[in-house]
Amino acid sequence: MGNDGSLVRYGQSVMFTLKPMIGLTESNAEDPPEQPLYLASDLEHLCDPVCQPGIQPLYFEYAKPSFAAQWRIEAADPKLRLEFEGRPVRLDEKVIIKHVRTNKSLALEPNCQIRNVFGRDLNVSANTYYDSHKAERDVNIWTLTSARQPGVPGDNRIANRAALPATADNTSWECDVAHHTPCGHQAA
Repeated sequence: MGNDGSLVRYGQSVMFTLKPMIGLTESNAEDPPEQPLYLASDLEHLCDPVCQPGIQPLYFEYAKPSFAAQWRIEAADPKLRLEFEGRPVRLDEKVIIKHVRTNKSLALEPNCQIRNVFGRDLNVSANTYYDSHKAERDVNIWTLTSARQPGVPGDNRIANRAALPATADNTSWECDVAHHTPCGHQAA
């Protein structure tokens, strides 16, 4: 489910948000800033610092998202995409995440490693890789999980796991996403 309680559906415009602790200081530790970051992408620019030329970089927009932060979820099987259009997205299903503005898929870049404080990570970009049958390759296929999903480690929002409902029909995507209409305005 999204922030407003409605189901996230295939083909619907969504935004991926991250609520960071960037602005956390001793003075506001009790009431941290609530400005989320929005996953966004745009066309490649001349001065973009990327590992490989030709890939569309990702970045985070702060507080106020633009059209570049809108994504669409599609079924991983190209033969089922039209059939799945409008159906609720289920957790742990294989999906393709496409950028609305450029129609490029979210991809893991196996040939581009980035060093950070945690070690080596692989880069993520918006770039569609096709196999010989013109279907997306495995680097474009993702599975969605939710922090609210029972059994997912690291859920510190709920101290008592017994308080979580254990229903078999709780399979909709419950990540923190904002719903937007096709014209880009936030839905009520």
